[in-house]
Amino acid sequence: MNSSAVEHLLYTEAVGGSIPSSPISFTTKEMKPIESPEQLLQRFTKRTVELRGKLSKLQHAYDEYVKTEGDLKRLEGSIQVVNYIAHGQLPKDGNHDGMKDHNPNK
Repeated sequence: MNSSAVEHLLYTEAVGGSIPSSPISFTTKEMKPIESPEQLLQRFTKRTVELRGKLSKLQHAYDEYVKTEGDLKRLEGSIQVVNYIAHGQLPKDGNHDGMKDHNPNK
């Protein structure tokens, strides 16, 4: 008995299996040409120079973003402190969940 006959016998629906599918054929695609190490180095070096130039143009904007974000966090913290002192309200920052607001002494 050849292997396909054994497969058919073992995998028929009568014994709870399914009929085997036909064999899968793979087609080969044409491979892309490979760049030489020199070509890769030239291409990567060119792209590195481009990205460094872009970074230098963006650095000022990034520094300004980081500074502004810090200023905003400090102001939000100040608002939380004033709300706590004036109204006994705890911050809603995840660290005080389940805690009741306080009654400030007046």
